[in-house]
Amino acid sequence: MDDKVEIRAIVNAVNDAWQTYPPGEIVARISEHFADDVVVVGPDLTRAGRGRDAVSQSYADFASAAKIKSAELEDPEIDVIADVAVATVKWRMRYEYQGAELSEAGHDIYVFGRQSDRWLVAWRKLESRRFD
Repeated sequence: MDDKVEIRAIVNAVNDAWQTYPPGEIVARISEHFADDVVVVGPDLTRAGRGRDAVSQSYADFASAAKIKSAELEDPEIDVIADVAVATVKWRMRYEYQGAELSEAGHDIYVFGRQSDRWLVAWRKLESRRFD
C-alpha cells in the first residue's frame, strides 16, 4: 500500500472512531494505530498523555464527555521522509461539554514512525482556538 494512502486511512479511522462509535468501542478500534510509547501534547507542548492505552482512552473519554454537534475535518496533508511521516489535519467543531456549547477550530499534527512495515502514530499535538 502507498505510504500516504495508509497514513490517511489511519488518521481517518482514528477520527471516525471518536465521532461515530460508542465510547466503549473506541479504544478497541484505534489502539492498534498507536505506538506503545505514543505521546500527546497540548498547545503549550505540555505532555497530556503517554502510552497506547492512555492515549486511546483519551479519545473514548472525550467521546463520552462531549456531545458532537458538528465536526468538519479536512483531508490530511501528509509528508513522508524515509521512516517518518507527518500528517496535519485542519478541523472545525461545535460540541456540548459540561453543559456549555463550544465552537473551536484548529489542527492536529500527527507524527508517524514506521515499525515492522506498519505506520504507527508516535506523537500528536492538538492546536485549537474558540470562536463564536
